[in-house]
Amino acid sequence: MKDLPFKEEVDGDGWFIRKFSSETNSEELKWHRDDEDREIVVKSSNGWFLQMDDSLPVELTEGKVFNIKKGQWHRIIAGFDNLIILMHKGG
Repeated sequence: MKDLPFKEEVDGDGWFIRKFSSETNSEELKWHRDDEDREIVVKSSNGWFLQMDDSLPVELTEGKVFNIKKGQWHRIIAGFDNLIILMHKGG
């Protein structure tokens, strides 16, 4: 299994809790696409951004919800403190 730039836990309701360290090397936060739809809820962030293909980066602020479609290119841009998100994977 390849090393991932986050730690992940699963809660009892099918949501994943992902924690990205503020010390994550930006080289680890690569453009990628996923095999299923994702719903993202930002729990904690300071200066982190989400960038979708052909779009400017959008700041990940606490409480914001993002939907990423299957196969859509995107990346995370590191901020100052740790990033914590809740993620639900769809079909």
